[in-house]
Amino acid sequence: MRASDKFAVFIAVLALCVSVYQALVSHDTEQRSLRAYVLVDKSEIGINDDKRTATVNLTMKNFGLTPAYDFRHWACAFVRKVPIQENDIPDITKGIAAPPTIVAPQGAKGKVFTGLCDQTIPITEPERNEIKNGSKAVYVVGVVTYRDAFYVDRITRYRRHWNDALGSVSVDDDSGNCADDSCKH
Repeated sequence: MRASDKFAVFIAVLALCVSVYQALVSHDTEQRSLRAYVLVDKSEIGINDDKRTATVNLTMKNFGLTPAYDFRHWACAFVRKVPIQENDIPDITKGIAAPPTIVAPQGAKGKVFTGLCDQTIPITEPERNEIKNGSKAVYVVGVVTYRDAFYVDRITRYRRHWNDALGSVSVDDDSGNCADDSCKH
């Protein structure tokens, strides 16, 4: 085999490798642009007029271009000191069934609830005072699982908190909010 023939074979193999790589990148780009992306769109946390019950209003939105299948959403509210310690957050999915549903592209699912998930008694007067002065807050944690149109299981975790000193809902640092690969399962 002549040197020019070897060179031609080398160029052909190189062109084939580049083509395969481009096809893989194109396929990945297509999936990323089309898949479902379910994230928190709106979160409201407050205290009812009775001053003893937390109220939470959450909206999860599919920002993607395909449906989110087997969508399940767990959420929980509780009162803790500010800042919260990681070991002070309850496991909210353990033993609790969340019925599956579908979220259409650009569609949203809301969740409204009152009360606290880890206390049977209402917010006490001393706790309410600590929420007012900012040393404690009403925290909301949530987990969303779903399957995208490409049969890949996805997860979103979020954490928010509110107290009178903040005046509005605050997103906790990155340790409490993640999606997909950045989440520690």
